[in-house]
Amino acid sequence: RHLARADLVVTGEGRLDESSFDGKVVGGVIGVVDGRVPVLCIVGSADPGVLGRVPPGVEVVDLVALAGAEQAHRRTAALVEELVAGRLRAG
Repeated sequence: RHLARADLVVTGEGRLDESSFDGKVVGGVIGVVDGRVPVLCIVGSADPGVLGRVPPGVEVVDLVALAGAEQAHRRTAALVEELVAGRLRAG
């Protein structure tokens, strides 16, 4: 009910892999939203093989690819905050 009124849904996990879409939060959120609301999925790292399984309307941001492993670990919360704020500003 709350997701239906959202402008953006933010979810994520440490590593996006095959199991992310089968019974984990990321897959559950994507399933509930079912393309009706954009999803920003912020992950520590992503298995490149699963990026092809990401449905339309879901943007995956890999923090290690974005900022490097050291910064992704040290500045996780700040990076997430910056990404979400930027996405909200962009509309």
